[in-house]
Amino acid sequence: MVYLAIPSEVHNIFFRLQMTQASVKANRIKYFVYDIKKEEIVKWKN
Repeated sequence: MVYLAIPSEVHNIFFRLQMTQASVKANRIKYFVYDIKKEEIVKWKN
């Protein structure tokens, strides 16, 4: 299984768009969001 790694800054901007949310849901994309500075995962989406 593969997860898409997304920096938190990108997630906070790009993932607010309805088109992005619909695409992720329709394609069942699994991802996690990480904080670049803290080097930790902040959100996990299956």
